[in-house]
Amino acid sequence: MYASSCKRDISVLIEFGALFLVLLSVYVIQAVLFMSECYSMLYRRSELVVAMTAVGNHLANSVWEANLNGRVKPSPATHRFVCIQLVSLL
Repeated sequence: MYASSCKRDISVLIEFGALFLVLLSVYVIQAVLFMSECYSMLYRRSELVVAMTAVGNHLANSVWEANLNGRVKPSPATHRFVCIQLVSLL
């Protein structure tokens, strides 16, 4: 009777271990995908910086500021929060 109880407990532990390994592998895969997505975003951002540097600041600003949708371009005295809101809306 004790031996069958131990076998059942061991099988439960094995199933739990297998489930744990599956969940762990899912989290590892998600972490790898997230890291590769972050790398991809950083790479695209650096491509944009290179392109805008090549174009020049004046022309790049005229492209970004061409579609303000009725909003006013912030001045150097404008609060940072307002500037961030404007950039996120573009």
